[in-house]
Amino acid sequence: MSCPDCFSGHLREGTPQGKILEVHGLPTYVAAPTDPTPRAYIVIAPDVFGWTTNHTRLNADQYARRTGCQVYVPNFMTGDGAPQWIAPVMASLLDEKGFAAWLRKPWQCVQCAYALIPNHLKNSPPKCLITMKRWLNDFRCNEAKDMKVGFIGFCWGGYAATKLAHGDTADNGKTLIDAAFTAHPSALEIPPDMERIKLPYSVSVGDVDFALPKQEVDKMIAALDDLKDVPTEVVVIPDAKHGFAVRFDPLEHSG
Repeated sequence: MSCPDCFSGHLREGTPQGKILEVHGLPTYVAAPTDPTPRAYIVIAPDVFGWTTNHTRLNADQYARRTGCQVYVPNFMTGDGAPQWIAPVMASLLDEKGFAAWLRKPWQCVQCAYALIPNHLKNSPPKCLITMKRWLNDFRCNEAKDMKVGFIGFCWGGYAATKLAHGDTADNGKTLIDAAFTAHPSALEIPPDMERIKLPYSVSVGDVDFALPKQEVDKMIAALDDLKDVPTEVVVIPDAKHGFAVRFDPLEHSG
């Protein structure tokens, strides 16, 4: 199911600068770098809210500017992900205290079930991974046949980022991606998913992430440390909750 902290946090403001194109059969947000010749490609699998959210598209714009890569955010889901209106409902359900808040919780639970259960049934990470592999196969055999491909997955998309780092190949014999990064991933089997990593792989998690408690992070680190010939890293962010990488507050700085 969906991760509660994906529904809280700061929503970024601004106007995305990319374009909506159809790429290999899927509507895709494309953020181009300032240089007309990109250094490489980045593909993003977003959180449970899907490819249309402002914070995901603004992040794609920022990655393109900072890296010189062309960034793609395909709609790997059926539909557009969890509805945006559920975010404040879930945040209230989880965070508000007091008698009045408790009176609201039964109705909020009904709203959450109405919004999230259908989305999970049609957009479970394993089901959507099939769509991602098919899209990446076409992408690798065409635009990216001679280019590097990095894959980024947030929360819901972290499952795919991890599985793709296992090194599945495209029809042209090259791996579907060249490297993977995930922040606050969900739905992983640890340590088995770590033990199968074959490509460069980076994970960023908060030390108060309910979806990846400390004991699971420790198992992850130990399993990745055993992969002597594969570049891997686990970065633990102090006081960061699940969802920090896409729903951060830009005015909040570490001291």
